[in-house]
Amino acid sequence: MKILPEDISAPRFEPFFNTSRPPIEKRRKKLCSLWVLSLALLFCSSELMAAKFTMSIYTGGGTPTVMTTADDGTTTLTATRSDGGNLAGVSSGFLDPSVMGGADTWTVTFNVPITISSVQIAEFTNNSTGNHYVLTPNVGNAFSIADNDGALAGSVTTHAPSNWIGVTSLTYSYSASNWRNGLDNLVFTVTAPPSITSSNYNASAGILAVTAPNMTAGDTIDVSKLTLTGRNDGTYTLTSPNVTASSSSAFSVTLNAADKLAVNGLLNQNGFDSINGTVYNLAAATNWNVTKSAPEDLTGNGITVSNVAGPTITAATYNSSTHVLAIIGTNIVGIPGPNNDISVSLLTITGEDGATYTLTSPDVEVTNATSFAVSLNAADYGAVETILNKNGTSSTSGTTYNMAAADDWNSEITGGNTADAVNAITVSNVPIPAIISATYDAGTGVLVVAGNGFVRKAGGANDIDLSKFTLSGDSTAYTLTTSSVDIANGTGFSVTLNGADINALLVRLNKNGTSSNGAVTYNLAAADDWALGADPALDVADLTGNGIEVSNAGVAVNMVAIPTLSLGGLLALIGLMGGLGIALRARG
Repeated sequence: MKILPEDISAPRFEPFFNTSRPPIEKRRKKLCSLWVLSLALLFCSSELMAAKFTMSIYTGGGTPTVMTTADDGTTTLTATRSDGGNLAGVSSGFLDPSVMGGADTWTVTFNVPITISSVQIAEFTNNSTGNHYVLTPNVGNAFSIADNDGALAGSVTTHAPSNWIGVTSLTYSYSASNWRNGLDNLVFTVTAPPSITSSNYNASAGILAVTAPNMTAGDTIDVSKLTLTGRNDGTYTLTSPNVTASSSSAFSVTLNAADKLAVNGLLNQNGFDSINGTVYNLAAATNWNVTKSAPEDLTGNGITVSNVAGPTITAATYNSSTHVLAIIGTNIVGIPGPNNDISVSLLTITGEDGATYTLTSPDVEVTNATSFAVSLNAADYGAVETILNKNGTSSTSGTTYNMAAADDWNSEITGGNTADAVNAITVSNVPIPAIISATYDAGTGVLVVAGNGFVRKAGGANDIDLSKFTLSGDSTAYTLTTSSVDIANGTGFSVTLNGADINALLVRLNKNGTSSNGAVTYNLAAADDWALGADPALDVADLTGNGIEVSNAGVAVNMVAIPTLSLGGLLALIGLMGGLGIALRARG
């Protein structure tokens, strides 16, 4: 039963308000009737809130645009023709578009979304060809009726749609020419716009499920209008494809890989707020619901997060040629801002003899949820490549290569300890150690050797076997006898030669520069196994092209052995020296 405002009139209710005082029994019946009426009015309140376009007052008749206002005083209707022609205005109480051509349509638009419960249509021109009049809302199912349908008897029929909810326009069309149909008594309620009330995010599945009343199943949701707030008040706007509402109050978005990567770093712990205390929020910009032209809904839309998992490392590789450390893992996340996903300073490499090195290279972005790569700076690769001294997963001493990641290496996910201490590294392209040049200071006996690919060996003072080095100049080549030394880094070492070696080189490296007095080019030849930290399976001999730059030649004392003399010669020498001494004293 519909109770309309005009039904609530004084004559109808006069018996309830008669001032005479009937017997008590009758007064009880009247009170009971009043109570029943009150309940009826309460339960029918939605009908009392309904409004209607009666088309009784309008503007623009005889022009391309006709406007009228509903009896609620605020909701307006604007009518136009697709051909831009003039509308008649209102005829016989019906909105009248005037005569239409077969391809022409006319449309009414509303200033706010409305839910239409009924509308009357009238046929000014009596057609009976079997063609259909079609009334199509922008939301909901179209209404179609044949021009010879019995329901149009008397040229007027009423349609009561069930799903014209949130309608902003109605378009009238006909499949033949010379037609003229009108509208009247359009009963409606103003539809509240869609709004977001809450959402849930499953970090494992990457699914954002949103609760949003006042939608219609099938509404188009513009996902690019959705922005999430989380860690440190950071925000991220989604890029996943648009979706449709699954019901009148719900839709869900399965995030693409890029969105999931970013959102999982932003919504970084289970619950309703991030580790730093930022309350999660889902903001929707204007027209987030495309179908309903929904207004913006920016605040108060909490997100409840579940299934947040900490990142882990499963494997790593290091390419000594490119100096790139590449990591494979799971549940790796991105966070807003450039070059800040991975804290590289929290990564430590273990290599030869258990030696460790903590990286200093700049922080990097992740590639995706399962990988990232670090291009080491010169300081880092210069140190790392001395302890990752052999291709494979272990060093020449048998130490298993490892990369340890300290807590929060991929930001503070879960709020727990995300340290990951044991992760194998597979090393490739370890270069064969090579000598490029050398310098020798004859005054100090210091030999400095430059090259590349120098690596460490377990223990002390044993990286370089100097007994494998032979130096050439004047006279015959000479092999050093000085003890082994350690490298300074991957590109050089220096050693102070022992006395025997210094003495032997005086007659060979006897001129400053790169060649001897005898015009022999100086050279340092290194026999196989001179680099003791290198893979013993490799031949690391480096015999030629290793020039030596000599300085301070002739400065050192020449420790040449005194020739052996016979007894007679020795006595003669003593006598000579004695006579020389007497003479010197006499002159004094």
